[in-house]
Amino acid sequence: MSNEFAIYDALLWEPPEGYFLLDYHLRRLEQSAVHFPFALEVTTARKMLLDYAQQLPTKPRKVRLDLAATGVLVLRDENVKPSTPAAVALSEEAVHSNDEFLHHRTTPREVYERVPWAHPEVQDVLLWNERREITETCRVGLQAEVFRAAEVGWKFGSAGSFRVVTPLHPIWRRLTGG
Repeated sequence: MSNEFAIYDALLWEPPEGYFLLDYHLRRLEQSAVHFPFALEVTTARKMLLDYAQQLPTKPRKVRLDLAATGVLVLRDENVKPSTPAAVALSEEAVHSNDEFLHHRTTPREVYERVPWAHPEVQDVLLWNERREITETCRVGLQAEVFRAAEVGWKFGSAGSFRVVTPLHPIWRRLTGG
């Protein structure tokens, strides 16, 4: 396997609390580093993030940490975009649940870049796997009501970084064909 890619994670930083779920994000990064295997010193990554936060403006930021195979860490930040409802479409093709690059946040992003072009009418596209499990979206975090998905026979799989938070009603007709 080539290590011509990076592992990354994106963290929400808000003053005065700091990084949201910092330990969770560092554990996830460490799990990915072990899997591929990439050199990672978690205490160094934590210190870099905390030092980096000292120079951030006093407004929420999205901080991205990229890890190279050699252990080199790169940090960058951007404005936090407000959460708003978005129109979504269901991808025409399934992703593969055994694709290791979809189980980890990595820079190979071909599917995330290609699939949205087929749906210019929406803000994002839902990805699903061969077991009919919704795995994630291409651009933003996905929020859904799990019990409703179960009612229509869809499950939420582990082949991505799916997070369940609040209702997402506009997709049910597309999912069920109804």
